[in-house]
Amino acid sequence: MAKDRLKEKETIARALRVKLDADLHELNSSVSSCRRCPGGGKGLAGAGRPGARVFFLAGSPGPGSSQDEPWGELKAGILAEIERSFPGIAEEELYFTVALRCPGVKVSARALRRCSLYLAEEIHLVGPATVMAFGRPAAVALRMAMGEDLPASPRAGDQVILQGRRYVYNLEPSKLRDPEVGEIFRKILLAAIKGK
Repeated sequence: MAKDRLKEKETIARALRVKLDADLHELNSSVSSCRRCPGGGKGLAGAGRPGARVFFLAGSPGPGSSQDEPWGELKAGILAEIERSFPGIAEEELYFTVALRCPGVKVSARALRRCSLYLAEEIHLVGPATVMAFGRPAAVALRMAMGEDLPASPRAGDQVILQGRRYVYNLEPSKLRDPEVGEIFRKILLAAIKGK
């Protein structure tokens, strides 16, 4: 009897993973073909899988960004810091995306608002324990996507728990080598990975 229940739970969990993968793929296709702004159908989808524990959100595509890598060259710096602080962490635990989806589109409240529905759905589908917003545009977009319970002007390291999810703000990737900012990042990431 107990084996049957376990098998049934595993079957349901597998079916849910397949459904979330399909839904995220559909969202990414919508983002990639979006024509809501001057970017004209070249939107960048997130990189990662549903179930990732940590959701990294940049304000806009980084230098060298591509359809497969919205953070571009910035991702390498984050991954290097993560590997230095948490050797052996599985990349499946991490999800990378951007608030403003189109490269070359100027960051503005209007542009972020156009993309905010994609961001809200993406967070829902990925289901992370922690969302880390890098920079002011990411914080603004996060509030647009998730609602006014999130702060309008957070400071570096501010954290908010909303609906069981931790939101952490304004950690600039370029400043992670700063000892103070790096320590904030490591503490937050450790808590996210351990599920605290």
